[in-house]
Amino acid sequence: MRKQGFFGTLKPKDYLAVTRQINQLTRQLVNSKNVFEWKTLLPQLRVLHNLAGSAMPEVALVTADFAQSDLFVGGVS
Repeated sequence: MRKQGFFGTLKPKDYLAVTRQINQLTRQLVNSKNVFEWKTLLPQLRVLHNLAGSAMPEVALVTADFAQSDLFVGGVS
């Protein structure tokens, strides 16, 4: 069991819904300049990544310039 509860495998339909929500929240974070919104959305994004069984990327990448992605360790693929 994880700290936030047990996350089993998802049905394909549910997995697609979760990944859509991850993309939606990520877009909101990219476009937001509001600290309160960030503090609200980040925990939700972590839970969704846990549900999808994927590691959440570093938060600093949300505000990073894609043209400078090679400066990050491992870069952006």
